[in-house]
Amino acid sequence: MVAFTLSCGGSNQTPRPGAEPDEGQPRTAVKEARDSETINHDAVETEHTDAEVRNFVAAMVNNATAEVELGGLAAERGSDAEVKQFGRDMARDHARSGADLKQIADRLTIALPAQLDDKHRAITERLVTLRGSSFDREYMSAMVDAHQHVLSSLEEQGAMRRGKTGGGGRVEGAKPAASTDTATNGEQVLSEWAARTLPVVQAHLERAREIYERVNGAGRR
Repeated sequence: MVAFTLSCGGSNQTPRPGAEPDEGQPRTAVKEARDSETINHDAVETEHTDAEVRNFVAAMVNNATAEVELGGLAAERGSDAEVKQFGRDMARDHARSGADLKQIADRLTIALPAQLDDKHRAITERLVTLRGSSFDREYMSAMVDAHQHVLSSLEEQGAMRRGKTGGGGRVEGAKPAASTDTATNGEQVLSEWAARTLPVVQAHLERAREIYERVNGAGRR
C-alpha cells in the first residue's frame, strides 16, 4: 500500500514536538488535554461550592425544624411567661424561615434531612423530661447556644459569598451559562435570605441571653 501525504505549499515538514498547530489545522491531543484539565479544575471547584451550599441549607433547615419543635415545648412546659412567649415567637419565626429555605432547596435541587440530626434530637429528648423552672433554664441555655451557632454560620456564609463575588453580586471569573441560570438564581436567593435572616438571629440571641440570665439567676437564689 502506498501512503499519501497531503501538503500545503509543497511542504510536508512534520511539526516539531510540543509545537502548537498552525491555524486551520486540527487541535492537537496536547491542546485538548490542557482544555480538559481546565474544565476538570472548574468542575472540582463547582462541586466543592455545591457541597458547601448543600451542607449550609441542610444545617439551617435542621435548626429551623428544631426551633419550631422546641418552641412548642417551651410554650407547653415553661413556667416563666417570657420563656413561654419566646418559645411561641421562635416557633412562628423559624416556621417561616424554614418554609423559605425549603423553597430555596427545591430551586437548587438540594435533598433535605428527613429528621433532626443527633445534636438537636438529644436536646429535644433532654427537654421533654423537664418542666417548670428547670425547663426554663435548660431551654434558654440551649437557645443561646443555638443562636450563637446559627449567627456564626450566617456570617461565614456571607463572607464566603463576598469572597466569591469580590464584594459584588457576580462570582469572579464566572461565565454566563444558560444551563446554570436556575442554580445561580437559587444561590442569589439563598444569599439574600442569609442577609435578611442575620439581623433577626442577632435580635433573637440578645433576647435569649437576657432571659437566660434572668431565669438562671432566679434558679440560683
